[in-house]
Amino acid sequence: MNEAVSKSLFQPDILADPFDFYEEKRAESPIFFDEASGTYVVLDYDLISEAVGRLDDFSNNFNALLSGGKSDEELANDTEVQAIQAKGFPQVNTLLTADQPVHTRFRKLVNLAFSMPKVNKLEDSMREMSNELIDNFIGKGECEFVSEYAIPMPVRTIAVQLGLDVADASTIKRWTNAFVDRLSGMMTRERQLETEREVVEYQHALKANMDERRKEAKDDILSDLVNAQVDGERPLDDAESLSIVQQLMVAGNETTTAALAEGMRLFATNPDQYKKIQDDPSLIPNAVEEVLRMSSGSSGIWRVMHRDAELGGVMLPKGAMV
Repeated sequence: MNEAVSKSLFQPDILADPFDFYEEKRAESPIFFDEASGTYVVLDYDLISEAVGRLDDFSNNFNALLSGGKSDEELANDTEVQAIQAKGFPQVNTLLTADQPVHTRFRKLVNLAFSMPKVNKLEDSMREMSNELIDNFIGKGECEFVSEYAIPMPVRTIAVQLGLDVADASTIKRWTNAFVDRLSGMMTRERQLETEREVVEYQHALKANMDERRKEAKDDILSDLVNAQVDGERPLDDAESLSIVQQLMVAGNETTTAALAEGMRLFATNPDQYKKIQDDPSLIPNAVEEVLRMSSGSSGIWRVMHRDAELGGVMLPKGAMV
């Protein structure tokens, strides 16, 4: 196998800086098949826009990845994993992995927890947490930015938003790591079983918090979710609520940690740009947008083929990951 074929998008060195690899592949075709992962990768803006609009062909239901990358048949034959999962709640399709019209129901219910007034109320507590973290290292003259700020800031924020004890931030991060590792499909067998146990631990811990909110609501997102009511829509059940909170935990801290760390790296390697925002703080909002543009916390999203279908002259088979 030659070097070009053996390269994979998911190699650590390519993931660290994928842009040369993207250009190399785009020059050959707007869609390429990544042999190592068994994934079709779409690199053309127009084709991506087309694909996400073709709901009958390209499905959001990549739930198998959230279950450790195993097919239903593989899971049925894995008695060890089954035994652990049986102690928890089923993985159901909600926001990230649901197609229409199922997705519409979840969006209506979850939107109640994220109204603009509710979101705006979070700013003061977020500023306070940010200042506390900075105060811990500002006198030292240096800090290990990821461990001292980029990780704890978003983890604490999502803990407060959900109404969980900030002291449990390390536990929330451990659960989040388990969710992300399952999605990676790159785990050892030992780590796979460990993540299954941690997901079940998360489910039971959050279920206890959810039961408390149903008895007595608090001013937090978890209360808003479990008590959400929309005319004509069934309220969220336990498995659905757990799935949504799981997604909020990952989206609420994993992507933010990555963006903060990458933003700091960009400023460190572009000191002239850093000097500009030091001299003129009004440039900060645009600088944030540039960080997100150049190093998005999520550089791709999965789709699963509902059926055999063609995109950009490439035939994608039913069941393929895209």
